[in-house]
Amino acid sequence: PRGPVIISMETTRATAPHIEQLKTVLMSYPGATEVHLKLVQPGRSVLLKLDDQLRVNATEALMGDLKVLLGARSVS
Repeated sequence: PRGPVIISMETTRATAPHIEQLKTVLMSYPGATEVHLKLVQPGRSVLLKLDDQLRVNATEALMGDLKVLLGARSVS
């Protein structure tokens, strides 16, 4: 399986509703790949490993959904 899916999000955008939307998308693609959330703010970033319940199947469809939700540059 490919390495972790890394989702970058500005800290200011990491609001509860936004995180819930993100979890909903991730839970639609259950699998074995870890998901890491990179919270970015000016001058620093923090990388968080998400709960194992939120591991995904890193398909093109998942990547597409994440890009729609978060923007094309926010997923790697």
